[in-house]
Amino acid sequence: MDGLDRLADNPVADRDVRGVLVCNPSPFPATIQPSLPAAWFVKGDPETSRTARASRMFYHQRPWGRDFPGPDARPVGPIHLDPFTWRAIPLEDLPAPPDEPTVSHTIESERTERRELNFAATSTSVRDVGRISSPFHVLSYDVGTGRILSLVDRRQDRELLTGEHGLDFFSFVRERPDPLVDRSRHAYYERNLDREKYDLSCWRDWSSVRERAMRVIDSSVNLGPGRVTFERTIEAAGVTHLVQRVSLLAGDPVIGLEVELELAPDPNPQGIYLAFPLKMNREWQAAFDTAGDFVRLDADQLPGSCRNWVTAESVAAMWDDEGVIALLVPDSPNVQFGDFHFGPPLDSIPRPHNPLLLAWPVNNYWDTNFAQTQPGRIHLRYGFLSLPTADLDEIHRHATTVRQSPIVWPITSGGRQAGTGDLPGSREAQGSGSARR
Repeated sequence: MDGLDRLADNPVADRDVRGVLVCNPSPFPATIQPSLPAAWFVKGDPETSRTARASRMFYHQRPWGRDFPGPDARPVGPIHLDPFTWRAIPLEDLPAPPDEPTVSHTIESERTERRELNFAATSTSVRDVGRISSPFHVLSYDVGTGRILSLVDRRQDRELLTGEHGLDFFSFVRERPDPLVDRSRHAYYERNLDREKYDLSCWRDWSSVRERAMRVIDSSVNLGPGRVTFERTIEAAGVTHLVQRVSLLAGDPVIGLEVELELAPDPNPQGIYLAFPLKMNREWQAAFDTAGDFVRLDADQLPGSCRNWVTAESVAAMWDDEGVIALLVPDSPNVQFGDFHFGPPLDSIPRPHNPLLLAWPVNNYWDTNFAQTQPGRIHLRYGFLSLPTADLDEIHRHATTVRQSPIVWPITSGGRQAGTGDLPGSREAQGSGSARR
Protein backbone atom coordinates (compact mmCIF):
# COMPACT_ATOMS: atom_id res chain seq x y z
CA MET A 1 0.00 0.00 0.00
CA ASP A 2 2.88 2.38 0.69
CA GLY A 3 4.17 1.71 -2.81
CA LEU A 4 0.79 2.51 -4.34
CA ASP A 5 0.59 5.72 -2.33
CA ARG A 6 4.04 6.72 -3.58
CA LEU A 7 3.08 5.92 -7.18
CA ALA A 8 -0.07 8.01 -6.72
CA ASP A 9 2.03 10.85 -5.21
CA ASN A 10 -0.39 10.94 -2.28
CA PRO A 11 0.86 13.21 0.52
CA VAL A 12 1.26 11.58 3.92
CA ALA A 13 -1.50 13.81 5.32
CA ASP A 14 -4.26 14.53 2.82
CA ARG A 15 -8.04 14.42 2.45
CA ASP A 16 -10.69 13.43 -0.08
CA VAL A 17 -10.24 11.56 -3.38
CA ARG A 18 -9.61 13.37 -6.66
CA GLY A 19 -8.86 10.49 -8.99
CA VAL A 20 -8.09 6.83 -9.50
CA LEU A 21 -4.77 5.08 -10.06
CA VAL A 22 -5.09 1.86 -12.09
CA CYS A 23 -2.09 -0.47 -12.46
CA ASN A 24 -1.56 -3.51 -14.68
CA PRO A 25 1.29 -5.66 -13.24
CA SER A 26 0.73 -8.34 -15.89
CA PRO A 27 2.84 -8.85 -19.06
CA PHE A 28 -0.43 -8.89 -21.06
CA PRO A 29 -2.86 -6.09 -21.95
CA ALA A 30 -5.81 -5.80 -19.58
CA THR A 31 -9.27 -4.25 -19.64
CA ILE A 32 -11.21 -3.74 -16.43
CA GLN A 33 -14.61 -2.31 -15.59
CA PRO A 34 -14.35 -1.58 -11.86
CA SER A 35 -16.91 -0.36 -9.37
CA LEU A 36 -15.65 2.30 -6.95
CA PRO A 37 -16.78 3.21 -3.42
CA ALA A 38 -19.49 5.86 -3.38
CA ALA A 39 -17.54 7.70 -0.66
CA TRP A 40 -14.75 8.49 -3.14
CA PHE A 41 -17.13 10.81 -5.01
CA VAL A 42 -18.29 12.77 -1.93
CA LYS A 43 -16.15 15.63 -0.66
CA GLY A 44 -15.75 15.65 3.11
CA ASP A 45 -17.00 12.08 3.51
CA PRO A 46 -15.92 10.65 6.91
CA GLU A 47 -14.32 7.63 5.24
CA THR A 48 -12.20 9.52 2.71
CA SER A 49 -11.55 12.65 4.74
CA ARG A 50 -9.31 10.73 7.13
CA THR A 51 -5.64 11.33 6.39
CA ALA A 52 -3.76 9.04 4.02
CA ARG A 53 -1.64 7.80 6.92
CA ALA A 54 -4.73 6.93 8.95
CA SER A 55 -6.18 5.14 5.94
CA ARG A 56 -3.06 3.00 5.66
CA MET A 57 -3.39 2.06 9.32
CA PHE A 58 -7.10 1.31 8.80
CA TYR A 59 -6.41 -1.06 5.91
CA HIS A 60 -3.25 -2.60 7.35
CA GLN A 61 -3.35 -6.40 6.85
CA ARG A 62 -6.92 -6.19 5.52
CA PRO A 63 -7.51 -7.65 2.02
CA TRP A 64 -8.27 -4.67 -0.20
CA GLY A 65 -10.84 -6.66 -2.15
CA ARG A 66 -12.86 -7.65 0.89
CA ASP A 67 -15.79 -5.33 1.58
CA PHE A 68 -14.67 -3.31 -1.44
CA PRO A 69 -16.24 -1.27 -2.96
CA GLY A 70 -19.05 -1.49 -0.38
CA PRO A 71 -22.70 -0.41 -0.67
CA ASP A 72 -23.95 1.96 -3.38
CA ALA A 73 -20.80 1.43 -5.43
CA ARG A 74 -20.44 3.49 -8.58
CA PRO A 75 -19.58 1.56 -11.78
CA VAL A 76 -17.29 3.04 -14.40
CA GLY A 77 -16.69 2.07 -17.99
CA PRO A 78 -13.95 -0.11 -19.46
CA ILE A 79 -10.39 1.04 -18.75
CA HIS A 80 -7.67 -0.33 -21.04
CA LEU A 81 -4.10 -0.85 -19.83
CA ASP A 82 -0.95 -1.94 -21.64
CA PRO A 83 1.36 -4.48 -19.96
CA PHE A 84 3.29 -3.20 -16.92
CA THR A 85 1.68 0.24 -17.02
CA TRP A 86 -0.35 2.56 -14.83
CA ARG A 87 -2.95 5.23 -15.52
CA ALA A 88 -4.02 8.15 -13.33
CA ILE A 89 -7.59 9.26 -14.13
CA PRO A 90 -9.45 12.15 -12.45
CA LEU A 91 -12.89 11.16 -11.16
CA GLU A 92 -14.62 13.46 -13.64
CA ASP A 93 -12.79 11.82 -16.57
CA LEU A 94 -13.65 8.21 -15.71
CA PRO A 95 -15.47 6.52 -18.62
CA ALA A 96 -19.16 5.77 -18.21
CA PRO A 97 -20.30 2.14 -17.99
CA PRO A 98 -22.08 0.55 -20.97
CA ASP A 99 -25.76 1.42 -21.25
CA GLU A 100 -26.94 -2.09 -22.05
CA PRO A 101 -26.20 -4.80 -19.47
CA THR A 102 -24.66 -7.95 -20.93
CA VAL A 103 -25.13 -10.08 -17.82
CA SER A 104 -28.51 -11.11 -16.47
CA HIS A 105 -30.32 -13.24 -13.93
CA THR A 106 -33.76 -14.81 -14.47
CA ILE A 107 -35.88 -17.40 -12.67
CA GLU A 108 -38.16 -19.79 -14.52
CA SER A 109 -40.54 -22.48 -13.28
CA GLU A 110 -40.18 -25.99 -14.65
CA ARG A 111 -43.10 -28.42 -14.35
CA THR A 112 -42.65 -32.19 -14.41
CA GLU A 113 -45.57 -34.62 -14.41
CA ARG A 114 -44.98 -37.83 -12.46
CA ARG A 115 -46.83 -40.92 -13.77
CA GLU A 116 -47.43 -44.49 -12.65
CA LEU A 117 -46.94 -47.50 -14.90
CA ASN A 118 -50.47 -47.18 -16.26
CA PHE A 119 -49.57 -43.61 -17.38
CA ALA A 120 -52.07 -41.99 -15.05
CA ALA A 121 -50.77 -38.66 -13.77
CA THR A 122 -50.40 -38.79 -9.99
CA SER A 123 -48.64 -35.55 -9.18
CA THR A 124 -46.92 -32.55 -10.72
CA SER A 125 -43.53 -31.32 -9.56
CA VAL A 126 -42.68 -27.63 -9.95
CA ARG A 127 -39.09 -26.46 -9.65
CA ASP A 128 -37.78 -22.91 -9.89
CA VAL A 129 -34.57 -22.72 -11.92
CA GLY A 130 -32.35 -19.64 -11.86
CA ARG A 131 -30.28 -18.80 -14.91
CA ILE A 132 -27.26 -16.49 -14.83
CA SER A 133 -26.08 -15.40 -18.28
CA SER A 134 -22.99 -13.64 -19.58
CA PRO A 135 -21.74 -13.34 -23.17
CA PHE A 136 -19.65 -16.47 -22.47
CA HIS A 137 -21.67 -18.81 -20.24
CA VAL A 138 -25.11 -19.70 -18.91
CA LEU A 139 -25.18 -21.16 -15.39
CA SER A 140 -28.40 -22.81 -14.17
CA TYR A 141 -29.17 -23.62 -10.55
CA ASP A 142 -32.05 -24.98 -8.47
CA VAL A 143 -33.48 -22.07 -6.48
CA GLY A 144 -34.85 -24.38 -3.78
CA THR A 145 -31.74 -26.45 -3.12
CA GLY A 146 -28.91 -24.18 -4.32
CA ARG A 147 -27.53 -26.99 -6.47
CA ILE A 148 -25.84 -25.96 -9.73
CA LEU A 149 -27.55 -27.90 -12.53
CA SER A 150 -25.77 -26.87 -15.70
CA LEU A 151 -22.99 -24.73 -17.17
CA VAL A 152 -23.14 -24.03 -20.90
CA ASP A 153 -20.39 -22.43 -22.97
CA ARG A 154 -22.41 -20.10 -25.21
CA ARG A 155 -19.68 -19.62 -27.79
CA GLN A 156 -19.45 -23.36 -28.41
CA ASP A 157 -23.06 -24.21 -27.48
CA ARG A 158 -21.58 -26.91 -25.27
CA GLU A 159 -22.64 -28.31 -21.90
CA LEU A 160 -19.54 -28.48 -19.71
CA LEU A 161 -20.83 -30.51 -16.75
CA THR A 162 -22.08 -34.03 -16.18
CA GLY A 163 -24.34 -35.27 -13.40
CA GLU A 164 -22.76 -38.71 -13.51
CA HIS A 165 -20.84 -38.45 -10.23
CA GLY A 166 -23.65 -36.95 -8.15
CA LEU A 167 -21.56 -33.80 -7.77
CA ASP A 168 -22.36 -30.31 -8.94
CA PHE A 169 -20.06 -27.50 -10.07
CA PHE A 170 -17.49 -26.43 -7.43
CA SER A 171 -18.72 -29.26 -5.21
CA PHE A 172 -17.33 -29.72 -1.69
CA VAL A 173 -15.96 -33.19 -0.85
CA ARG A 174 -14.34 -34.30 2.41
CA GLU A 175 -12.16 -37.42 2.20
CA ARG A 176 -10.95 -39.45 5.20
CA PRO A 177 -9.94 -43.00 6.11
CA ASP A 178 -12.86 -45.30 6.84
CA PRO A 179 -13.06 -45.43 10.67
CA LEU A 180 -14.52 -48.95 10.49
CA VAL A 181 -11.23 -50.11 8.92
CA ASP A 182 -8.47 -47.80 10.18
CA ARG A 183 -8.93 -44.10 10.88
CA SER A 184 -5.22 -43.36 11.46
CA ARG A 185 -2.52 -42.19 9.08
CA HIS A 186 -1.27 -45.77 8.95
CA ALA A 187 -4.34 -46.58 6.87
CA TYR A 188 -2.66 -45.23 3.73
CA TYR A 189 1.02 -44.94 4.62
CA GLU A 190 2.97 -47.20 6.99
CA ARG A 191 6.14 -45.29 7.78
CA ASN A 192 9.23 -47.48 7.72
CA LEU A 193 12.61 -45.71 7.72
CA ASP A 194 14.47 -48.84 6.62
CA ARG A 195 12.34 -48.97 3.47
CA GLU A 196 12.31 -45.21 2.89
CA LYS A 197 16.11 -44.91 2.82
CA TYR A 198 16.14 -47.30 -0.15
CA ASP A 199 13.21 -45.48 -1.78
CA LEU A 200 10.90 -48.46 -1.28
CA SER A 201 7.20 -47.71 -1.10
CA CYS A 202 5.43 -47.53 2.24
CA TRP A 203 2.03 -46.83 0.67
CA ARG A 204 -0.93 -49.06 1.45
CA ASP A 205 -4.21 -49.66 -0.31
CA TRP A 206 -6.78 -47.98 1.88
CA SER A 207 -10.52 -47.63 2.35
CA SER A 208 -11.71 -44.03 2.13
CA VAL A 209 -14.96 -42.29 2.99
CA ARG A 210 -15.91 -39.30 0.83
CA GLU A 211 -18.60 -37.01 2.20
CA ARG A 212 -20.40 -34.42 0.11
CA ALA A 213 -22.04 -31.30 1.45
CA MET A 214 -25.20 -31.97 3.44
CA ARG A 215 -27.27 -28.98 2.34
CA VAL A 216 -27.21 -25.38 1.15
CA ILE A 217 -28.26 -23.27 4.12
CA ASP A 218 -28.74 -20.09 2.11
CA SER A 219 -28.18 -18.86 -1.43
CA SER A 220 -28.46 -15.48 -3.11
CA VAL A 221 -27.69 -13.71 -6.37
CA ASN A 222 -26.03 -10.29 -6.50
CA LEU A 223 -26.43 -8.46 -9.80
CA GLY A 224 -23.90 -5.65 -10.20
CA PRO A 225 -22.45 -3.66 -13.08
CA GLY A 226 -20.91 -6.14 -15.48
CA ARG A 227 -21.06 -8.99 -12.95
CA VAL A 228 -23.51 -11.52 -11.50
CA THR A 229 -22.45 -13.44 -8.39
CA PHE A 230 -24.16 -16.58 -7.12
CA GLU A 231 -23.36 -17.10 -3.43
CA ARG A 232 -24.24 -20.08 -1.27
CA THR A 233 -23.62 -20.96 2.37
CA ILE A 234 -23.16 -24.69 2.79
CA GLU A 235 -23.41 -27.12 5.69
CA ALA A 236 -20.82 -29.86 5.42
CA ALA A 237 -18.96 -32.33 7.62
CA GLY A 238 -15.54 -31.24 8.83
CA VAL A 239 -16.07 -27.48 8.49
CA THR A 240 -17.65 -24.84 10.71
CA HIS A 241 -17.92 -22.27 7.90
CA LEU A 242 -18.25 -22.75 4.15
CA VAL A 243 -19.27 -20.05 1.65
CA GLN A 244 -18.83 -20.26 -2.12
CA ARG A 245 -19.19 -17.52 -4.73
CA VAL A 246 -19.45 -18.01 -8.48
CA SER A 247 -19.18 -14.84 -10.60
CA LEU A 248 -19.94 -14.47 -14.32
CA LEU A 249 -18.54 -11.29 -15.87
CA ALA A 250 -19.58 -9.26 -18.89
CA GLY A 251 -16.11 -8.73 -20.31
CA ASP A 252 -14.16 -11.79 -19.18
CA PRO A 253 -14.60 -15.45 -20.16
CA VAL A 254 -13.04 -16.54 -16.85
CA ILE A 255 -15.66 -17.50 -14.24
CA GLY A 256 -14.50 -16.14 -10.90
CA LEU A 257 -14.67 -18.61 -8.00
CA GLU A 258 -14.17 -17.89 -4.31
CA VAL A 259 -14.38 -20.14 -1.28
CA GLU A 260 -14.27 -19.25 2.39
CA LEU A 261 -13.88 -22.22 4.72
CA GLU A 262 -12.95 -22.89 8.30
CA LEU A 263 -12.08 -26.41 9.40
CA ALA A 264 -13.48 -28.00 12.52
CA PRO A 265 -10.68 -28.68 15.06
CA ASP A 266 -10.14 -32.36 14.17
CA PRO A 267 -6.60 -33.88 14.25
CA ASN A 268 -7.66 -37.01 12.37
CA PRO A 269 -6.47 -37.28 8.75
CA GLN A 270 -8.68 -35.70 6.11
CA GLY A 271 -8.53 -33.99 2.73
CA ILE A 272 -10.83 -31.28 1.36
CA TYR A 273 -11.60 -31.14 -2.37
CA LEU A 274 -13.54 -28.83 -4.65
CA ALA A 275 -14.81 -30.96 -7.53
CA PHE A 276 -15.69 -30.14 -11.12
CA PRO A 277 -17.48 -33.05 -12.88
CA LEU A 278 -16.64 -32.49 -16.55
CA LYS A 279 -18.43 -33.74 -19.64
CA MET A 280 -15.56 -35.18 -21.69
CA ASN A 281 -14.84 -38.13 -23.95
CA ARG A 282 -12.44 -40.90 -23.06
CA GLU A 283 -8.76 -40.41 -23.86
CA TRP A 284 -8.86 -36.81 -22.68
CA GLN A 285 -5.55 -35.09 -22.13
CA ALA A 286 -4.30 -32.81 -19.38
CA ALA A 287 -1.48 -30.40 -18.64
CA PHE A 288 -0.30 -28.09 -15.87
CA ASP A 289 2.32 -25.37 -15.69
CA THR A 290 5.40 -25.52 -13.52
CA ALA A 291 8.73 -23.65 -13.60
CA GLY A 292 7.38 -21.42 -16.35
CA ASP A 293 6.44 -24.19 -18.79
CA PHE A 294 3.51 -26.55 -19.46
CA VAL A 295 3.86 -30.25 -18.64
CA ARG A 296 1.48 -32.74 -20.25
CA LEU A 297 0.15 -35.32 -17.83
CA ASP A 298 1.95 -38.66 -18.33
CA ALA A 299 3.38 -37.70 -21.75
CA ASP A 300 5.96 -35.19 -20.43
CA GLN A 301 6.51 -36.66 -16.97
CA LEU A 302 9.57 -38.67 -16.09
CA PRO A 303 9.15 -42.30 -14.98
CA GLY A 304 8.55 -42.44 -11.25
CA SER A 305 7.37 -38.83 -10.96
CA CYS A 306 4.17 -38.07 -9.09
CA ARG A 307 1.03 -38.37 -11.19
CA ASN A 308 -1.59 -38.90 -8.47
CA TRP A 309 -1.61 -35.17 -7.86
CA VAL A 310 0.29 -32.21 -9.29
CA THR A 311 1.41 -28.82 -8.01
CA ALA A 312 0.52 -26.25 -10.65
CA GLU A 313 2.13 -22.86 -10.87
CA SER A 314 -1.03 -21.12 -12.08
CA VAL A 315 -3.27 -23.44 -14.16
CA ALA A 316 -4.40 -27.03 -14.70
CA ALA A 317 -6.14 -27.86 -17.98
CA MET A 318 -8.05 -30.83 -19.45
CA TRP A 319 -9.26 -31.23 -23.01
CA ASP A 320 -10.75 -33.58 -25.57
CA ASP A 321 -11.76 -33.13 -29.21
CA GLU A 322 -14.72 -30.95 -28.13
CA GLY A 323 -12.78 -28.29 -26.26
CA VAL A 324 -10.63 -27.43 -23.26
CA ILE A 325 -11.40 -26.57 -19.64
CA ALA A 326 -8.81 -24.86 -17.45
CA LEU A 327 -8.81 -24.34 -13.70
CA LEU A 328 -6.80 -21.26 -12.72
CA VAL A 329 -5.17 -21.67 -9.31
CA PRO A 330 -3.61 -18.37 -8.15
CA ASP A 331 -3.88 -19.22 -4.44
CA SER A 332 -3.81 -23.01 -3.98
CA PRO A 333 -1.72 -25.14 -6.37
CA ASN A 334 -2.68 -28.78 -5.70
CA VAL A 335 -4.84 -30.49 -8.34
CA GLN A 336 -5.88 -34.05 -9.22
CA PHE A 337 -6.94 -35.17 -12.71
CA GLY A 338 -9.64 -37.69 -13.58
CA ASP A 339 -10.61 -38.97 -10.13
CA PHE A 340 -9.56 -39.08 -6.49
CA HIS A 341 -6.02 -40.42 -6.54
CA PHE A 342 -4.53 -39.91 -3.07
CA GLY A 343 -2.86 -43.26 -2.43
CA PRO A 344 -0.18 -45.57 -3.85
CA PRO A 345 1.70 -44.05 -6.81
CA LEU A 346 0.27 -44.57 -10.29
CA ASP A 347 2.42 -45.21 -13.36
CA SER A 348 -0.22 -43.46 -15.50
CA ILE A 349 -3.54 -41.76 -14.87
CA PRO A 350 -6.66 -43.64 -16.06
CA ARG A 351 -8.77 -41.80 -18.64
CA PRO A 352 -12.40 -42.42 -17.64
CA HIS A 353 -15.40 -41.05 -19.51
CA ASN A 354 -16.64 -37.80 -17.88
CA PRO A 355 -13.65 -37.24 -15.56
CA LEU A 356 -13.33 -35.14 -12.46
CA LEU A 357 -11.08 -32.11 -12.14
CA LEU A 358 -10.27 -31.71 -8.46
CA ALA A 359 -8.88 -28.71 -6.64
CA TRP A 360 -7.23 -29.97 -3.45
CA PRO A 361 -6.87 -26.92 -1.20
CA VAL A 362 -6.52 -28.52 2.25
CA ASN A 363 -5.32 -31.76 3.84
CA ASN A 364 -3.51 -32.89 6.97
CA TYR A 365 -2.54 -36.32 5.67
CA TRP A 366 1.19 -35.89 6.29
CA ASP A 367 2.70 -36.11 9.77
CA THR A 368 5.84 -34.09 8.96
CA ASN A 369 5.96 -30.27 8.74
CA PHE A 370 2.17 -29.98 8.86
CA ALA A 371 -0.09 -29.06 11.77
CA GLN A 372 -2.70 -31.72 12.40
CA THR A 373 -5.28 -29.04 13.10
CA GLN A 374 -5.42 -25.93 10.95
CA PRO A 375 -7.35 -23.15 12.69
CA GLY A 376 -8.58 -19.91 11.14
CA ARG A 377 -10.60 -18.95 8.12
CA ILE A 378 -9.21 -19.75 4.67
CA HIS A 379 -10.11 -17.54 1.69
CA LEU A 380 -9.12 -18.86 -1.75
CA ARG A 381 -9.68 -17.78 -5.35
CA TYR A 382 -9.96 -19.93 -8.46
CA GLY A 383 -10.86 -19.26 -12.08
CA PHE A 384 -12.75 -21.51 -14.51
CA LEU A 385 -12.16 -21.09 -18.24
CA SER A 386 -13.53 -22.93 -21.29
CA LEU A 387 -12.09 -22.61 -24.81
CA PRO A 388 -12.71 -24.41 -28.12
CA THR A 389 -9.10 -25.58 -28.51
CA ALA A 390 -6.16 -26.33 -26.24
CA ASP A 391 -4.33 -23.08 -26.91
CA LEU A 392 -1.85 -23.19 -24.04
CA ASP A 393 -0.61 -19.66 -24.74
CA GLU A 394 -4.16 -18.29 -24.43
CA ILE A 395 -4.72 -20.27 -21.24
CA HIS A 396 -1.46 -18.94 -19.81
CA ARG A 397 -2.50 -15.36 -20.63
CA HIS A 398 -5.76 -15.72 -18.69
CA ALA A 399 -4.00 -17.44 -15.77
CA THR A 400 -1.41 -14.66 -15.55
CA THR A 401 -4.11 -11.97 -15.65
CA VAL A 402 -5.95 -13.64 -12.76
CA ARG A 403 -2.77 -14.09 -10.73
CA GLN A 404 -1.61 -10.52 -11.44
CA SER A 405 -4.93 -8.74 -11.79
CA PRO A 406 -5.11 -4.94 -12.22
CA ILE A 407 -5.04 -2.84 -9.05
CA VAL A 408 -7.27 0.16 -8.30
CA TRP A 409 -6.08 2.78 -5.78
CA PRO A 410 -7.40 6.23 -4.78
CA ILE A 411 -5.51 9.44 -5.58
CA THR A 412 -6.05 12.01 -2.86
CA SER A 413 -6.47 15.78 -3.32
CA GLY A 414 -2.76 16.57 -3.45
CA GLY A 415 -1.83 13.50 -5.47
CA ARG A 416 -0.84 12.82 -9.05
CA GLN A 417 -2.37 14.60 -12.03
CA ALA A 418 -3.79 12.70 -15.01
CA GLY A 419 -1.21 10.68 -16.91
CA THR A 420 0.26 7.30 -17.75
CA GLY A 421 3.54 5.56 -17.16
CA ASP A 422 5.47 2.34 -16.74
CA LEU A 423 5.40 0.48 -13.45
CA PRO A 424 8.67 0.68 -11.49
CA GLY A 425 10.73 -2.44 -12.00
CA SER A 426 9.06 -3.42 -15.29
CA ARG A 427 11.19 -4.08 -18.35
CA GLU A 428 9.84 -0.91 -19.95
CA ALA A 429 10.69 1.17 -16.89
CA GLN A 430 14.17 -0.31 -16.67
CA GLY A 431 14.79 0.53 -20.33
CA SER A 432 13.35 4.03 -20.43
CA GLY A 433 12.98 5.15 -16.81
CA SER A 434 9.71 6.82 -17.83
CA ALA A 435 7.14 8.07 -15.40
CA ARG A 436 5.03 10.52 -17.34
CA ARG A 437 2.90 12.98 -15.38
